[in-house]
Amino acid sequence: MQKQEVYREKLQARMAQYDAKFDELKAKSQEMQADAKLEFLEQIDQVDAKRRSLKKQVEELQKNSKDAIEDIEHGIEKAWHEMETAFDKAVDHFTRKSADK
Repeated sequence: MQKQEVYREKLQARMAQYDAKFDELKAKSQEMQADAKLEFLEQIDQVDAKRRSLKKQVEELQKNSKDAIEDIEHGIEKAWHEMETAFDKAVDHFTRKSADK
């Protein structure tokens, strides 16, 4: 198996884990009060936009040649970090709002 394929499979596995966490977080938002829920859903939308962008980059990895892998990997790792940061921010916000109840 080529490095590109191994990397892509690893990213897809990580993405599946985050998809599950994302769905769980979105479901928990149903328990929030209306004003907090709106604010939280805005953050969730930001995470979702970053997640969709990351998925597109992973798809690009599959389409490109070996020569482009390093550039694509750097972009993917940056996008991954941005998504994780946004996700962690949303979780932190949710945790604080839940504690304030």
